[in-house]
Amino acid sequence: EYVGVELNYTAKDIADANTINDYALNSVNALANAGVVKGVGDGKFMPKNSGLRAEVAVILYRCLNEFKIN
Repeated sequence: EYVGVELNYTAKDIADANTINDYALNSVNALANAGVVKGVGDGKFMPKNSGLRAEVAVILYRCLNEFKIN
């Protein structure tokens, strides 16, 4: 639980889940289930790519809205 939000760590259908580091997989699943991260299409997250400034801005925006952080 974080800021009063129950996180769902159930595995999402991520096509390239085998390329996500083990330490990050639960977090990726929780954020995907919350609708914060959506991947790049075709069910892929491309975790080895660098995040663009715009992508990071969208993730921060969605976190603030989803988790009602003021």
